[in-house]
Amino acid sequence: MDQVEISDLLKMLHTIYIGNPTSEPELHDRLATFMPIDLSTLRNLLDKAIQIVSSPSQQMFAQDLSDQIKTIHRMMLENEREVNPEQFNYLQQINLSYQDNVNDDPQPSTSRQLVPQAASKPQNTSDMDKATPPNDNNMEQTSSDNASRKRKQAYNNPYDITKPKNIRYNTTAINTNIYPWNPSGVRGFSVNIKGPHFQKGIVTQFVKDLTDDIGKIIGIYEYEHSATIIVDREDNQRKLCEIFDKSQLGLEATPATYRFPIIKFWMDRKQTNNKWHEVIEEIKAFNLKKHSQKLFEFFKIFGSPFAQYVLVAVRVDPMIRDFIINTLHGQFWFRGRNLDVIDHFSLRRCYNCGSCRHWICSEKQEKCLRCSGPHNFRSCKATTPCCPSCKGQHEAFHITCPNLQEAINRQIEMVDYTYKNIMWLRGF
Repeated sequence: MDQVEISDLLKMLHTIYIGNPTSEPELHDRLATFMPIDLSTLRNLLDKAIQIVSSPSQQMFAQDLSDQIKTIHRMMLENEREVNPEQFNYLQQINLSYQDNVNDDPQPSTSRQLVPQAASKPQNTSDMDKATPPNDNNMEQTSSDNASRKRKQAYNNPYDITKPKNIRYNTTAINTNIYPWNPSGVRGFSVNIKGPHFQKGIVTQFVKDLTDDIGKIIGIYEYEHSATIIVDREDNQRKLCEIFDKSQLGLEATPATYRFPIIKFWMDRKQTNNKWHEVIEEIKAFNLKKHSQKLFEFFKIFGSPFAQYVLVAVRVDPMIRDFIINTLHGQFWFRGRNLDVIDHFSLRRCYNCGSCRHWICSEKQEKCLRCSGPHNFRSCKATTPCCPSCKGQHEAFHITCPNLQEAINRQIEMVDYTYKNIMWLRGF
């Protein structure tokens, strides 16, 4: 084995044994999370490593690594034997013949018991009485012919580990939380406005009365103590700051700093003990080794302080978000579990009427978020979904809802990043 193969094997073993699982069912669960192509690579590396650790004088692997290699190799062999015994025997024949040639075994390979004993047992005692003593020469010749024939069959029809029949391994990675996205808006440049004389509505009226050309205004958002104006060009951003600074309103206008995208994922309080900053660093150290210098910082916790599961929001660098989608397939690995990552937007969603424009509803009659009927979605028995917001054939807050897409696009304008994909899960 070369250094690259040894490094790949150690990474896979570290992934399997993270958290120090002690029982074989736990190890089976870890192996079940591997993609088929990764299982194939792991099996090939283990086949090479097992020949090294079998030697008493080997010094390549420490004792604990040797035990891990033997355990995982044995479990994968047992799994293949249970799934397809015939193909398992083919592989064993090829491996035995290869070991005979490598080790220069003086005994011929035909002396090995390659055919399962269960296939040569008589069915009952009467068959045993009728059986004639076998000829040793015929048995050796038959065993040699069978081994040669089966090696040719195995070569022409190799074992395809990418199509396992075991239900535990027959799971391919499907990005159920990643959707293609075509943003309707353009990237904007923001100006933050605040000051001791700020009043809600004064900024909108001032911009409306302006005679200077400040380009296209994408949006104006006014809050209780500040406001944000988004324009389409950077030079218009600087011009707008100068106009507010020279005005008699007593307001201060500053260009907004770079606005990073925000992601979030569900986590169990019992698993983290509310040590969120340490958890964020642990996730970054394990999943984002290539981007250790990029921004990945704790942003906020969403959820009740008494709830077991909460949403942890993290502000990330755009390169990290691209890496999560393209390489990690929208998931983090954390202490033996996959965490589905979704994008965070400050959306207004009403769980009473299914609207995407408010969260405090004045409707007295509740609408089902699944079929738009006059009942709660938990008791819904409808087979055909109907969105209460757009009347489309989908549930409320689905990523294909045009009203939700419009709300997301409004929030995308607040981020200095071009979204080509959206990580999203079911809305309720």
